[in-house]
Amino acid sequence: MVLLHKLHQLGYAHTVPIITIDTLHLFPETYEFIEKFKANGKTEGGGVQDSQEQRHAPPLHDEEDKGGAQPFTLPLLKVYRPKGQSSKAEFDKVYGADLYKTNPEKYAYLSKVEPTLRALQEHDARIWITGRRRSQGGERGSLAILEVDDSAGEDHDAGSKVQRFKLNPLAFWTYDDVWKYIHEHKVPYNPLHDQGYKSIGDTMTTQPVDGVAEERSGRFVGMGRTECGIHSTRAKIQKMLAEAAAASQKTNNVSSSGANSGFFGRLFGSKQESDGSSGSDESDSSVADSTAPLPCSGCLELVPKSLVDVLQKGTTDLLIEFHSPLCGHCRQFAPTYEEVALELMPDTNIEVARFDITYNDVPKEAQDLGLVVELTPTLFFIQRLPEFKVIQYNGSTRRASAILEWVKSSSSKL
Repeated sequence: MVLLHKLHQLGYAHTVPIITIDTLHLFPETYEFIEKFKANGKTEGGGVQDSQEQRHAPPLHDEEDKGGAQPFTLPLLKVYRPKGQSSKAEFDKVYGADLYKTNPEKYAYLSKVEPTLRALQEHDARIWITGRRRSQGGERGSLAILEVDDSAGEDHDAGSKVQRFKLNPLAFWTYDDVWKYIHEHKVPYNPLHDQGYKSIGDTMTTQPVDGVAEERSGRFVGMGRTECGIHSTRAKIQKMLAEAAAASQKTNNVSSSGANSGFFGRLFGSKQESDGSSGSDESDSSVADSTAPLPCSGCLELVPKSLVDVLQKGTTDLLIEFHSPLCGHCRQFAPTYEEVALELMPDTNIEVARFDITYNDVPKEAQDLGLVVELTPTLFFIQRLPEFKVIQYNGSTRRASAILEWVKSSSSKL
């Protein structure tokens, strides 16, 4: 909604197509938020454009700084859904109600990726604007203002690759910046935000969080999955590192080439101009920060060789976390894991360790013993007696008390 308001201010609200993705698994409040625009103040058959129909959303109002209210009219909005389905019941009948758990990559592709690609192709989009921000963490931590979109594919008529760009005008905005803008300009927002939801997605994988929690820490809940889910650990992480470095360079290039002037500069909201920064130093530090080690007092930091040694030659029970600083959920979980470590050491005779997959593959010897890592953070407990056993934590909460209870029930020494 902040971006829509910005487009309105620039006079582009009725020339830039707006798309939204309905995964068919959204919250009732989210659907009501959209329906509200359909129901109130319809113009020319108004409401949200749904699939093929073209309609206009109702006017809202923007309180200007110097008195008087100017109409804030939402532009054309088109809703895209999973191909071939128009309801959750239809989707679940074809793919199963648990697809998001049994095959999260397939679920993400069917419900989000494919509809987005279809929308971009139908509009022949050569540049699309997103609301992603660095402060959201994970691979977004080094987000560039302007990116090359590798999903564009081929132009079969021209016989060459389509060049598409992705514009992230809010890249340098913080969570507080967004909410300050919303309140100052009375921009409408999803009422779930008032119930503790900092980031809103599907009903089955989103939950409210405390005020101090990271913005996206309430996402992908109940399935051991994070925004940085890893299915080919080394290749995926290396790609993320390369993209982070490339994003830093691209951001510097955009800044130095004058992208903060004209349409782009006005859309960026003058965030950088207001604090006197060009973004280049922040870009460099962000890349460094995103791969900096996460704190954990007393944790044993393992690499492939030492992990194999501990597994094969160790004599004490072992709690181990597989993580990456690039993962926003890992950063959010770091203080909790440190709390667990301090609680267990030194009286319990249980070692607490971590393995950073950013630069290391999980060795085959560990995988053969059952330490198969597909997502981060992942916890395993290694029980030595009465027999060697690898136990993975599959709890729906990452609270320290729940993890300590799980360790207690898994260990023969507590």
